[in-house]
Amino acid sequence: MLRHRFKLVLPILFVLITVGLWWWAREDYLSVAQQENGLVVCTDYTPIPLEVAGALNVPVATFGYPLYRLVHEVTSRWDLVALLVGVAVQWGYVGWVLDSRNAPAPPKSWLRGTAGVAGLIYGVFVLLVSIPMYHVGVIYKGAAVVWAIFICWHFLSFLRRPSGQQ
Repeated sequence: MLRHRFKLVLPILFVLITVGLWWWAREDYLSVAQQENGLVVCTDYTPIPLEVAGALNVPVATFGYPLYRLVHEVTSRWDLVALLVGVAVQWGYVGWVLDSRNAPAPPKSWLRGTAGVAGLIYGVFVLLVSIPMYHVGVIYKGAAVVWAIFICWHFLSFLRRPSGQQ
């Protein structure tokens, strides 16, 4: 029986989607940015495709704030590589969770409990940092709420006792 390999497919798919949205956003940004003496004057306009890319990747995009700096002509290649590596890791983890959803829960341990607490703190961090962000719109903020709920729900399961254990 062929098993779904989300942990391989999702990172590739979402890196390609993020690159496409970033490219679209960059073209949109450069067409809106003012030009003086042949130089592009940077603005804090965040194109909608970049907000969508950020919304798909809120846990990673939170560290890329403010998002609009990712479409400037002077954006470092390393910033973009770091974003795409983060996207791949994020969606690789999501794929791994989806692939192993029917596996028996591992026994409760202090390491699992620590990971659960750290994950809950991270979910709350994503929510508290994303909601007051100034240069993102409703798309990003709504996605941040959904991501925070899923992150907290997932890591809360690390703190629950697996069924059949006392």
